[in-house]
Amino acid sequence: MGKEIYLTIKDIVKNLTDEEYEMKMENSFVDDLGFDSVNLLYLQVAVEDEFDIKFDPILDDFSEIFKNLKNLCECVERKLGD
Repeated sequence: MGKEIYLTIKDIVKNLTDEEYEMKMENSFVDDLGFDSVNLLYLQVAVEDEFDIKFDPILDDFSEIFKNLKNLCECVERKLGD
């Protein structure tokens, strides 16, 4: 997985929360970072804008993609490779 993708998403999360988290790949956005549905939507839009990608609400499993940092990074990497 690209370290650049990880660092960029980590910065996006930091900007959305205004808090300093020790982000690990397994961190759950909801359980560990306290994200609610609005935070997840902001995260989705920020990631789409930053990487110039789009998540498809029909084809993409949002609950799995936005489960944790690892899944989100892997999904972005796949979308950039397509």
